[in-house]
Amino acid sequence: MALPKKGTRGITVGEQRYRWVISPAAKGLLALTIQHNEGIGQLIRVYVKSDVNDFWAEFPLVQHLDMRVIKPADVAAIIEDAIIHSNIGTGVV
Repeated sequence: MALPKKGTRGITVGEQRYRWVISPAAKGLLALTIQHNEGIGQLIRVYVKSDVNDFWAEFPLVQHLDMRVIKPADVAAIIEDAIIHSNIGTGVV
């Protein structure tokens, strides 16, 4: 399944361009999905513990929430790690 260009963010890692999107997966989880810009290779999907989507539902009692966010630097590190651990060695995951 290819990621749509609308609603995704772009990032360049090495000389390759990727698209990524964050969506709620379940209560307390975010799903980060990454794909090569050309739609080649496999999708990378990482689940991250975060209560960021519950902020407004719990407001003003938000001290207990895990407000972790995913930054572009985190996305780049995940892509680099996937490339290192892939079996294809081409830089395209």
